[in-house]
Amino acid sequence: MCKTKNTVKHKGFTLIELLVVISIIALLLAILMPSLQKVKRQAQSVVCSSNLKQVGLASVMYVMENNNMLPPLVGNPSANEDYWITYFGSYIGDKKNNEIFRCPNIKMASGNWVSTGQIIYYPNDPFWYRTLAYGWNAKALSVDPWNDAGSPDVNGDGSINNIDWYMYSAKYSKFKHPARTMMVVDGSGFIIAKMWGQVDADGYNPPDSIYWNNLHFRHDGRCNLIYVDGSVGFLKSLLTAEQLDNNHPLWNYR
Repeated sequence: MCKTKNTVKHKGFTLIELLVVISIIALLLAILMPSLQKVKRQAQSVVCSSNLKQVGLASVMYVMENNNMLPPLVGNPSANEDYWITYFGSYIGDKKNNEIFRCPNIKMASGNWVSTGQIIYYPNDPFWYRTLAYGWNAKALSVDPWNDAGSPDVNGDGSINNIDWYMYSAKYSKFKHPARTMMVVDGSGFIIAKMWGQVDADGYNPPDSIYWNNLHFRHDGRCNLIYVDGSVGFLKSLLTAEQLDNNHPLWNYR
């Protein structure tokens, strides 16, 4: 008896069926991508808050071990070193390579800092700490306390000498509202010098400088911050008229 072999023909996808499948996948991606991007931004904000929490704890330990004094903005301006970051770094770890001092929302670049107006962290720059996007609240922690400290008039004309308030260390007990006065905040550089400035969502900070810095609401319209007491909070964009007032506890230590 002869055995016959039954052959089975496999039918493949038609071009139309493939196009339908591809269209469905593309549609699902289009629906999911905004949600995934939002989750990513939320995760970055959580990491940023965690970073600031550790910096806040470091600030508390520093104050406890340094006669109730906060660190200066820059302890050694002539050598361009000993910025506020370096004082907290010893309580956290390697201050140069530690990612705790960088908001995950900020881009990194190799080489030395280049003035483009965009906020970018340059970890290999000799003065890497200047390109950090966590800013020191100079008005409340340096300038105003220095003015009230009765420091000598170095210039001899009644004007403020920048070197003096750069190096000034404010006493913690001076702060009337330590849980409401901003110490370090998401910004466009290592120092917040313009309390009324608010960087746009794309991270551009005109004029193109790291020395003329603003708040940066980079976490879906919010910026994270540390208060003087070491606690973590956030501000919503845009600031209210009350928050922009010079006498608001955010900016005024009195």
